Amino acid sequence: GVSQAKLASQLALDETTLSRNLALIKRRGWVSAVAGKDRRERGLMITPKGFQLLEAARPAWKRSS
Repeated sequence: GVSQAKLASQLALDETTLSRNLALIKRRGWVSAVAGKDRRERGLMITPKGFQLLEAARPAWKRSS
């Protein structure tokens, strides 16, 4: 998993923008929230459904690069 702050940094997105996008992604079941190292931390983990979507999109990404 990855923390929301780290993901925002890696994607060069504002955390507020990422939060809005993550809400949709979570509702669609592509990622889920997971417990972090302590009670204050929450992480994100791709779900099996999200992984399937990622794998289906990979060929198009490779063709476009």
